[in-house]
Amino acid sequence: MACILEAAAAAAGQSSSCQGTKHPRWPRCIDLGCGTGLMGPLLREHVGHLSGVDLSSGMVDKARQRGCYDDLDVGELAQHLQAAQQGGATYDLFVAADVFVYIGDLRPVLAAAAALASHRGLMAFSTEMLRCNECGVADSNSSSMSQGPASCTCLKSNTAADYQLQVTGRYAHSVVYLRLLAAELGWEVLLMRESIIRYNAGQPIWGNLCVLQRNAL
Repeated sequence: MACILEAAAAAAGQSSSCQGTKHPRWPRCIDLGCGTGLMGPLLREHVGHLSGVDLSSGMVDKARQRGCYDDLDVGELAQHLQAAQQGGATYDLFVAADVFVYIGDLRPVLAAAAALASHRGLMAFSTEMLRCNECGVADSNSSSMSQGPASCTCLKSNTAADYQLQVTGRYAHSVVYLRLLAAELGWEVLLMRESIIRYNAGQPIWGNLCVLQRNAL
């Protein structure tokens, strides 16, 4: 999960270490799908105000016990963000670490976040890499990657789906889908990097670390 913060810092052109810094890098941050609050300790020293939201009240209770969050709520992500917008809230950093694998259509949450993002606000998240329906090869960001997955050559024919529910019960998302959706909703892609995001039965699961920046309004 630390790689999400590292990716956001790298995309912003800054080091992720701000120990001893008087001014937080991001004044307001929201941890989307915060779960038990594993990201809380990692984010706390880098932000001024830290919010969290998760669909599970039990998870939120555990996150509250960590003492890292300024406020926590239970709710569906897009609906929570829409309600926050009505309340006049803005955020400088949105984080969704290993969360979008449980959401197929990312349009509602990315659109709601775009409406809440401050000037040049960042959205940092991870997704699992979608394999092409046609050739079974990973929809990859690059054609050559050391010890990484082979790259799909079918994308120009649009044979890859936008997203797909896998046998693991987790969604994988196409790089093409992520880029097109981001552009449509007013996000600029600062970083989209292939990375091992988790291990399953000892085998690496490849995905994308993504950092988007809200376009100037």
